[in-house]
Amino acid sequence: MKKHLFFLAILSVSILFTGCKDWLNVAPEDTRVTENFYQTPYQAQQALYGIYNGLLPLPGYYALFGDLRSDDVYATPNDEKVINYITIASYHSSTLTLANVNAFWLDLYEISNRANIFLEKIDAVEFGDYKGGMDAKSVFKGEAHFLRAYAYLDLVRYFGNVPVVNHSVTAEEALTIKQSTPQQVYDSLIIPDLKEAIRLLRDTVCDYQGKATASGRATRMAAKALLARAYLTMEGFPLHNSEHHTEAIQLCKDVIASAEAAGRWADNSMDKDGQIWPHIWFSENDNKYHIFEVQFACASGMGNTAIANQLPLSKDVALTNVTLATTNAFAAYGLMTDLQSEGADVRLDATVNNDALYTPLGAQAHGRYITKFFEHKLKRARYGYSDIDGQIVDRTYFPLNYPLIRLEDVMLMLCELEGETGETRALINKIRHRAGLSDIENMGGYVWNDLVHKERRCELAGEGIRFHDIVRWGEWQQRVVDKFTYHGQSNPSFLNYIPSVLPGKYYLPIPDTQMKVKAGLYQQNRDW
Repeated sequence: MKKHLFFLAILSVSILFTGCKDWLNVAPEDTRVTENFYQTPYQAQQALYGIYNGLLPLPGYYALFGDLRSDDVYATPNDEKVINYITIASYHSSTLTLANVNAFWLDLYEISNRANIFLEKIDAVEFGDYKGGMDAKSVFKGEAHFLRAYAYLDLVRYFGNVPVVNHSVTAEEALTIKQSTPQQVYDSLIIPDLKEAIRLLRDTVCDYQGKATASGRATRMAAKALLARAYLTMEGFPLHNSEHHTEAIQLCKDVIASAEAAGRWADNSMDKDGQIWPHIWFSENDNKYHIFEVQFACASGMGNTAIANQLPLSKDVALTNVTLATTNAFAAYGLMTDLQSEGADVRLDATVNNDALYTPLGAQAHGRYITKFFEHKLKRARYGYSDIDGQIVDRTYFPLNYPLIRLEDVMLMLCELEGETGETRALINKIRHRAGLSDIENMGGYVWNDLVHKERRCELAGEGIRFHDIVRWGEWQQRVVDKFTYHGQSNPSFLNYIPSVLPGKYYLPIPDTQMKVKAGLYQQNRDW
């Protein structure tokens, strides 16, 4: 196992980007530190790493605001130990006052602010001759554009109408910037930034001398995949804008072709059990399946932040912070009462804890929590990995990288965009083969869109993607109500959540802290 030190090294420079922590993370009051820092190419490289540092908390937010609000995951009512999780999961009106909602907002703007400062300062840095042959300044700028676009795609998908800040601003100026509509955010920042990133980035990354180096950073393939994701999101609810449909298809095809040319795929014939899929969820720097990932280290506070929001608080808590719902999340994997029943999907076993997997769906599922990113002893032993218990002190130490963009996601995006063709059938079969499953032709009759939706659910569970999928498909409200209705049969408290699942709550609320900075500057999202 590799210890990932990439982000440990940049903690020392992150202070250079600290802005106002109350609102929008505007430029530091004392800008002399930033100005003095951007003097050499090496310092520019350290500043770039500081932007990447802003990604570290995002997986934890995705577990809370992506998975927990979807139809895959729920929190147990009446458990005071997880009251914030219950508030988020139940769409309670007090969500807008939660500190972690405001922290999510601020952390996304922190990434954007760091990128703004970087793009304003880097042109003045003289890089000289590139000994490694790559134009490091251009590549660095492309990465900054990519990271800013990534932050704003999260902002627009989670919060909707948000202020666009594409340059460093004073506190006074920040108080004049109103919200933009989602379409304006796409048109003014996300799409231009990603197109510029595609123009500037290369298939590999480099250091400040232009020498190719281990990735862990955004490449041209990542920028194309993220732009395809943005276009696909625009096509669905609530924008229903398909003007970029053809371009989105081509972007997906470009990414898939590049990945195949680079050998970013596993041949399950190399695995005697035909179960390659579980092997991708172990610590590996630059996982071949991950087009872009957050890299974590085996050190205090530097581990995968999703894990803290997916595991039990203690062995005495019957229901964890978060657990897969038993409504139809399990049924999507073909599981009823026996994981080994014909048609059962082996991906479930590598996604969810085994305790109680063999109980009937209507039973209390105490052990059903997400373990996809949890490197426990039994899981590592089962798949032939060494014991790392001595290094894992607590849940903040887990070093497993978190995929922000995965090749399988892009393959399934193409299947959704292009519909059923020989090429897209082959892509789904390829994903299923890697998981040890049979061809879709052996499944009997199927409806293509339903099949693609099911594959996305099974393949990408626990990665913060499900909620965005059911929103753009226009299904989120009914699916969440159905989840509460089902679980209300055994725990009536779930039924109390249903009135809170209002049509406008597919967006998170604008944090109450932000609403109070200046009266009338922001308008709260519908139904909050």
